Amino acid sequence: MSKPCLFAQTWGLQFLVNPQCFATETDVFWRDQSLQNKLFMKAYEDSEGDFDLSDMKCQRAVLIEGEREFIQLKRGLKHITLVASGASVRTGSLRVSFECQGLSTIKTMATNLNLLDQISNHPLGGEKTDWTNATLRLRDCLIALDGSLMGLSYRDIATILYGKE
Repeated sequence: MSKPCLFAQTWGLQFLVNPQCFATETDVFWRDQSLQNKLFMKAYEDSEGDFDLSDMKCQRAVLIEGEREFIQLKRGLKHITLVASGASVRTGSLRVSFECQGLSTIKTMATNLNLLDQISNHPLGGEKTDWTNATLRLRDCLIALDGSLMGLSYRDIATILYGKE
């Protein structure tokens, strides 16, 4: 295991990502304390188990940290991180159980289990993104920044954001 990156930890990250990569090209792993959408999972080897990472119809990334694995599942703007212990999720079919960290977390856990179902089980495509004014503005800012870094003119960036007219 490599040494922890203290600078990344000050930002709540497991490690620093390459700033030359676009957000859609890299996986960002937040530290356990910084994760909002997370489920703690215990995995057991079982050929009859119904948890198989390769069967999930979403983007998947795994980070191994000592005895734990962080499994990041993404689809569109929805994401969840499974903090797994026990058998490795890379081995195939597993039987899993999810751990509740006290009675006060039951509602959050139920929400996150529903989110896990939405991300991992529904077929890809045809998803509509619900943009708010704030998220649209942030999206447009990121598109403008990416365009500027690629050397595009203001007109080219405006055409991307608002169309040719």
